Amino acid sequence: VTMLVALAAATTVALTPMLATLLADQAANAVDDGNPRRAAELSAQSMDLVPSLETLYVQVIALQQQGDKPAARDALRANEQVWLHQLDGLLLAQPLLGDDPEYADRINSRIERLQTLQDSRTQGNPPV
Repeated sequence: VTMLVALAAATTVALTPMLATLLADQAANAVDDGNPRRAAELSAQSMDLVPSLETLYVQVIALQQQGDKPAARDALRANEQVWLHQLDGLLLAQPLLGDDPEYADRINSRIERLQTLQDSRTQGNPPV
């Protein structure tokens, strides 16, 4: 019995990222097919399994296509750890949370810092 439990746990751990990727792909297809409601549902399920910036992007876009800006903002708030430390994530969040007193200063200062770092790397200069 212990061996079966261990096997089941190992299988779950191994299959979870694959399932999350499958759900994210289906969500992206749903956006392409003009079904933002389905895309939002699938991307939320994928985010519950394995959060990723790409899937969060699909979820936010799908919610915005539905006209549900509050839900898009809530999705960003709930997944702060996914977008807060990446320039692309900050740029995704800025239009929706840039006027939120809790996030505006952090978003803008991090964007500035990451762009400066990126520029210094591009120019071959040491980071500031």
